[in-house]
Amino acid sequence: MGSHDGTVGVRADVNGGRMDGAEGRAAEEGSPRRRLAVWLIPFFFWSLPALLTTKVVMVERDLTFLQAFLTEGVGWMMWAVATPGILALIRRLPIDHRLRQRNIAIHAGAGYAMGVATGCLPILLAPLFDVPGLEESLPDNIIAFLVVWGFFGLLFYAALAAVGIALDYHRRLRERELAASRLEAQLVEARLNALRVQLQPHFLFNALNSVSMLVRQGDASTAVRMVARLSDLLRYVLDGDGESMVPLCAEIDFVSRYLEIEQLRFRDRMCVSIEVDDAVKDAVVPSLLLQPLAENAVRHAVAARAAPTTISLEARAAGDRLEIRLCDDGPGLPDPFDDGECEGIGLANTRSRLAYTYGDDATLTILAARGGGTEIRLNLPVRRNGTGRV
Repeated sequence: MGSHDGTVGVRADVNGGRMDGAEGRAAEEGSPRRRLAVWLIPFFFWSLPALLTTKVVMVERDLTFLQAFLTEGVGWMMWAVATPGILALIRRLPIDHRLRQRNIAIHAGAGYAMGVATGCLPILLAPLFDVPGLEESLPDNIIAFLVVWGFFGLLFYAALAAVGIALDYHRRLRERELAASRLEAQLVEARLNALRVQLQPHFLFNALNSVSMLVRQGDASTAVRMVARLSDLLRYVLDGDGESMVPLCAEIDFVSRYLEIEQLRFRDRMCVSIEVDDAVKDAVVPSLLLQPLAENAVRHAVAARAAPTTISLEARAAGDRLEIRLCDDGPGLPDPFDDGECEGIGLANTRSRLAYTYGDDATLTILAARGGGTEIRLNLPVRRNGTGRV
């Protein structure tokens, strides 16, 4: 054969079906599991110092657990309740915003208010639950009280702010990665569509050329039969919804119809044999994958000589791989053979589509067939989750 390709080995990651950033983030944040985690994680985190200080006060002041908890633990649990809201506020008013000074002032005020509130709440609850030693809890110096508890509030709030900023940075980094993946997937899909669109007129031109040759030869009846077969192929190519992956059985059916057209053209000079393993009939492959290979065999094996030529197509499972072999007993490969110099539109298109669809997990190999002729061998991963026409 003349127009041949070597082994495909180009990496390309194809990612699709992801939600847009805003929609995906809203769905993730609105999930019950995430809402529960937003409350449970702060609760468990702040429960540890709350229980430790409560235990210390119980021993030192001989209080019940409730009395000790109201004296020391309740302040820590206030931070547990406020943490989701604080993280939301930090995310809503980022310090790297153009209104940075205003946002920092708001966060500082919120932190100071939280500190004072956690200091005042035990004093307010103590008389309601008959907590002894209330006079020890009352501040002797209001200014010192406000300064100390305000300082602790700012300290804890700053720690939460650091956590919130880290989480927000991680979220934005993940969104950028997802956006990059979506753009890459869209680029690959656009390239695949462009290759498919390029292949259709190339195939149709060659098929119509075969019809015109029969008309010039005066074989009207065969030309009419060929036009009827060609209409089936046109319906497949043009009336579909443009899916890029189709079941192997549909692709085999399309190729068999194409080869039937060529048999009408070459009559007794061309024989076709097709064998497909039932285990891989539902595996999905790129649409119009095999037709350029079959066309290549017809052009360089059947049309190149007057002797009868057989084209055989086999598809079988090889472990978790799909192996497709298209062989002919024609003149064989030129010597020396350089597939780079002999690359045509059909095989160049097939090479690119395999690379974009499978990356380096698919190979297309050209080799001399046993007993003469040429063999094109495809080795692909088996995929069964695509859609297509049958």
